[in-house]
Amino acid sequence: MKHSVLLLFIFLFLSSFSILFAQSSGELTVARINGEPVSDRYFTKSYIHHLRTSGLNDTREERYLHLESIINELLLVQQLGAFSLNDEEMMAYQERVNKKLRADIFYNRAFLDTLSPPTESDIREAYFKSHIKLYASQLFFTDSLEANRRYNQLNSGEDFIHLANEVYNLTEFDSLAGYLGEMSYFGVAPEVSEAAFNLKAGEYSSPVRTRFGYHIIKIQERVANPLVTEAEFRRRYDGINSQEKQRIMAQMGDRFVRNFMQTLNITLNLENIEQLFYAIQEIDSKQNPSAIELGTPKNYATNQDVEFVKQNFDASTVLATYSFKGEEFEFTAGDYYSWFSFIPLSEAKSRTNASVGRALRNEVFSLAALSMNLENDELFQFELNYHMDNYKSWRVKRYLVDQEPIPIPDEVLERAVQSSDINRIEEVRFTGWVIKTESLESAREIKKTIEETGRTPDSFDGYYFYQDEDVRSAYDLRTHIFRALPNYLTIAGTRDSYYLMFVEDRKIEQKPEEEVRQEVEKQVRQSYNITHHLNEIRKDAEIEIFTDAFESLMSHFDDPALRGMK
Repeated sequence: MKHSVLLLFIFLFLSSFSILFAQSSGELTVARINGEPVSDRYFTKSYIHHLRTSGLNDTREERYLHLESIINELLLVQQLGAFSLNDEEMMAYQERVNKKLRADIFYNRAFLDTLSPPTESDIREAYFKSHIKLYASQLFFTDSLEANRRYNQLNSGEDFIHLANEVYNLTEFDSLAGYLGEMSYFGVAPEVSEAAFNLKAGEYSSPVRTRFGYHIIKIQERVANPLVTEAEFRRRYDGINSQEKQRIMAQMGDRFVRNFMQTLNITLNLENIEQLFYAIQEIDSKQNPSAIELGTPKNYATNQDVEFVKQNFDASTVLATYSFKGEEFEFTAGDYYSWFSFIPLSEAKSRTNASVGRALRNEVFSLAALSMNLENDELFQFELNYHMDNYKSWRVKRYLVDQEPIPIPDEVLERAVQSSDINRIEEVRFTGWVIKTESLESAREIKKTIEETGRTPDSFDGYYFYQDEDVRSAYDLRTHIFRALPNYLTIAGTRDSYYLMFVEDRKIEQKPEEEVRQEVEKQVRQSYNITHHLNEIRKDAEIEIFTDAFESLMSHFDDPALRGMK
């Protein structure tokens, strides 16, 4: 049994790259749209976000496709005035973004700018640790007192596995309770790697605090790669340096935030936060699909969600009190609402206390930044323009979707039908039999027996016959049945069993063509007003792409040093 509360995330090279490039990027113009330039920094920020959120690979084709996407987005931004969308909603959103960026800038200035870069000794140590694989178990707690109590029990001779079964309240004894499996130096939370990689096999850590709770880590096994050379270290120097920077930033950043918050003398109003919790549970983000599809990421609250909670929970309700620079402040639900769209909705729903703490932290950071004169700060202005462009583009899309639907030409719909990935299968029915076995060897033995002796399948335990039944009735086997060659003995494996199966007949019924067309038309209609409008304004738009500048910019993405290969 694995308990994966421990943060087992990978520091993707894109994270390192975005920071490195932001420091070195100039103001090269890669495109111009009706006289408005698109800078290298603007494209890079947008493209990296696109790769992270889409999961797509960086390719030459993807780079140019995304540049075209940016051009379309900025063409829509330029339509904002034509649709009279510079309204109160726009101003309210800009104020929220202003507050968020002030908080980010303060964090950058107060913490990130004070960090010292890793020394060569630090990088060398990180390089050697990156060649070590740990196999570990953990005890996880949300309460520090409980974590310390269990740690004292371990120190008194209690067995780790027995404690793990108690901690996780297992009804049957599990010798793998708390087992995490393989752990790599850059693949876990930095606080955990700091503790775990200094332990020997068989040793356990004192409680380690992360943003998720408290972890006691026990090392079951250490496996080191003996092929560690100076030549490889030099080749991977830049990549390890980048990863170590990220690790230090994450570790020290959490510590900085905790220490900062401890100076505020915060008192939470738990009763009011509980009522806020119930109000947030009533959010139904599906009530306005266009708001999600065109604007806000699916895991964040939409403007509609924020308004919904406002109507159900009084904005003047005090959620916490705190002191800052000698003054006493109240943090109200209204303050929380100004940060709500920047907090993952899942966190707001399941960990409302934590989301209030995150919003309060941002509120105080934003207050602390007011004396920085950010109106003249170049980074602040860039980030503000970038975020507002995204919002303005979404507002225009939302406006267009809400207009009377434009008729879709037959040729457009036909192309969409032909290229659609809609599942056209209505139903699959089959006749045949399966024999469930406990192992691959058993399935092979039964198959061999049937083929060589002619023994009937129904004479084996685990035999079941399907007569013209829906393939979905076979549960885990349905994919195998759909793909199996008819009249041929086939062995199939699922999550917990192996089967010998035989498909005598299979009937595939497809959806009527008109039903497929209706589904495709529904999909196309959701965005056709936008597509049509873009096609129209592109006819008269002055669009320039500076290929040489763009290719020069993209050469940075091909630098093997960013992947730790140089």
